[in-house]
Amino acid sequence: MFAEYPLREPDLAMGPVLVSEPRMLALPAGHPLAQAEAVTAEHLAELPLVQLPPAVPESFRADRTPTRTPAGLPIPPGPTGGTLNEILTLVGAGRGAFPLGAQARRYHPRPDVAYRPLTGAPPVQWGLLHHHARRPPPPRRSTAPPRTSWVSRASGLSRSLGRVVGPGSDG
Repeated sequence: MFAEYPLREPDLAMGPVLVSEPRMLALPAGHPLAQAEAVTAEHLAELPLVQLPPAVPESFRADRTPTRTPAGLPIPPGPTGGTLNEILTLVGAGRGAFPLGAQARRYHPRPDVAYRPLTGAPPVQWGLLHHHARRPPPPRRSTAPPRTSWVSRASGLSRSLGRVVGPGSDG
């Protein structure tokens, strides 16, 4: 499964990082920080952070919704959102902010939400997860000759049919 990191769980193994993107802060479009070029992690103390539900692994919750800024200021918790759509609805309604990856600007544009770079924050990373018990076997090199693909077989069949049933025939 392709997922955002970190997900440190006893039954999961994280593969290498495949995608890394800048961390952004989704905040209400009417908030004064929405006009800033960028915000810092210290700004997180100025507005509540929308929380992830308890079912989300603690490692992921701690990464996305820290309780203190790097300087030690407390970050107020906001309401809980169960899905990204719920989280962005809460943000747009002025109930808090939420850190996420830069791709959210492109895939989740909303007139009530502003996305600002979160400077000094680590990037959001993505990679492949698998269950320890269901780890796929390593790929094997085949010694058999390559097989003809169905595409080449189908195109050969259509050429044959074209000779039997071609232009000007009744078939």
